[in-house]
Amino acid sequence: MTNKMEKPLKEKSSKYWSIYHLIVGSILYSTIKASGIYDRILSFFYIASGHSSAIFYGFIAGLTTIAIILAGYIFSKFIVNLINKSQMSNKSKDILKVAFPLGFFVFLSVILYIPYTQLSKQEEDKKLSTNYKALEGGEKVITATTIQPAQGLRESDFNQVFLKNIEKWLIETITKKARQKIAEMGHNPEKFKPKYTANSGYVIVEGKKLAIIKIKFEEIFQTVTIIGIRGNELVRVTCIRLDEGEIFLWSGACGEEIRKAFGIRFPKNYLPS
Repeated sequence: MTNKMEKPLKEKSSKYWSIYHLIVGSILYSTIKASGIYDRILSFFYIASGHSSAIFYGFIAGLTTIAIILAGYIFSKFIVNLINKSQMSNKSKDILKVAFPLGFFVFLSVILYIPYTQLSKQEEDKKLSTNYKALEGGEKVITATTIQPAQGLRESDFNQVFLKNIEKWLIETITKKARQKIAEMGHNPEKFKPKYTANSGYVIVEGKKLAIIKIKFEEIFQTVTIIGIRGNELVRVTCIRLDEGEIFLWSGACGEEIRKAFGIRFPKNYLPS
């Protein structure tokens, strides 16, 4: 009869201790996540893998979460076993086991959370300053030209469907590249969900039909993309500005890049709508 009663008591005790160890594992996970180390770990896998899909990121996040909680669970069992094997009185053992989760949390906060968050803040401020200066490079506007085969595409094919497809593709591409940069900086790229406005249209300059797509990511940067046909090539000029000022298509870095790419000049004072 006694043996039958001891078995369910042991099972019940085992369940309680499993919950106890899971709580310790959750404390470890919460502290690591709050400190920012969790995002650094995910960013490492995000960059190293070369994948950029939300599904892959979620899969890695799930595995990382399980691994951290499991590590805390195993560590908790190890500490409790040490306490049980010690020469202390049963009362002292019980007090230590009750106090351990709270003590563990305080310990992690002192050696991990507080120092790391302060360091992360300093690093972030330094990186933002350095990256801004590097991107700016002494100029308010950054330019780039991309050339690819037109594959039979002609100016007569420049319609509203083509324009909206290009606009959508540009938004997705810019967002993807921005997330990759954010991941390289050690932050969670999935948190980057900027608000933006987009305007696009066609213009004819010196007899050449051009598509113009203006995208403004609020409080971050803005881009103007000019697309046209040059012989058998599809040419795309991208002009990026890192502040709220205008991007001039008739002068400055953007105007010069357009002249080199298409051999035309926009009328003075022309601004994309």
